[in-house]
Amino acid sequence: MANIGMLLSCLPVIAVGLLIIGYGMRRFVALKRLEAVGVTVVGKVLETRTASNADGTSATVTAVRFRTQTGTLKQAVVRTFASVRVGAQVPVIYDPASPEQAEVLPLRPGIFCASIVGLGVSFLCTAVFMLGLFAGFIPMIPHA
Repeated sequence: MANIGMLLSCLPVIAVGLLIIGYGMRRFVALKRLEAVGVTVVGKVLETRTASNADGTSATVTAVRFRTQTGTLKQAVVRTFASVRVGAQVPVIYDPASPEQAEVLPLRPGIFCASIVGLGVSFLCTAVFMLGLFAGFIPMIPHA
């Protein structure tokens, strides 16, 4: 019988996988909603920089300024996956009910969701593999 401590060691890996999948799905729904209700305008890139995440990875963030349909000047910080120059004009989509919720087009919610969910599934597969090792379904290779 497998050691219960070894089995419990899989729980954090499962939790991380589920959290990543949940984030990906939540973000997908938010981007699809923005596509449905959003208004597209032209914005100007104010700044592009690489920001460090808490986990040590980095992401490119871009500050854009745009005018809403009512003429109000708004600024938003968005993550971009394409390289944009400071001063460039870019298409921006924003939620009229909350103009701070803006993104640079194209949104590509399907590609984003697939990549995030794929990462979460890899964590779940790792946990299943670990459980298989601990339960004895996958034989361990003895040391030489």
